[in-house]
Amino acid sequence: MAIDVPLRSEAVRKSVSQQQDFRAAMRRHPGAVCVISTGDCAAPIATTATAVCSLTVEPPQIAVFLAQASETCRAIAGGGSTGKTIGADACRFVVNLLTTRQQGIAATCADPVARKQRMSLGWDGEPGAPPRLSGAAYHMECLLARSEVIGTHVLIVGEVVDVVVAAKADPLLYLNGLWHCAASLSQTEEMD
Repeated sequence: MAIDVPLRSEAVRKSVSQQQDFRAAMRRHPGAVCVISTGDCAAPIATTATAVCSLTVEPPQIAVFLAQASETCRAIAGGGSTGKTIGADACRFVVNLLTTRQQGIAATCADPVARKQRMSLGWDGEPGAPPRLSGAAYHMECLLARSEVIGTHVLIVGEVVDVVVAAKADPLLYLNGLWHCAASLSQTEEMD
């Protein structure tokens, strides 16, 4: 009895095709644009992220996924993963939800070589505290509670210790490789 086994090159082509399909699907998944920052106002370390979500309300925790290779990930999670809860010396970081007026900040923080430009983005914060972006829709200051490597990224769980929400802000979204505001997406067209 013959067993039909796909050739390795066919399996590789299928895998590449699945990755491309996955990327195409995720480009259609709108994401709120955040800047994750750590360090201090004198030397902020920051990156743009859309893989951010609430995790639990009690205790208040947020999940952030960052590329292992990013400077921000290494600064927050130490570049690795223990998969264990972190102690009292946990790293502090801030999740800054950007507004539609902060597209330039999103682009600057997404560029790994724009370190010098990130220094002048308008950071606020107390001495010894992680930097917060002026004008953001909200700031959530977090303590690293856990980190775990998952594929090419690191899941960072932050215990929220402080939240500042702007009175009025239109959050910046990313969809199909373009910046959007929530108001423009709320106007739907009738389907045929």
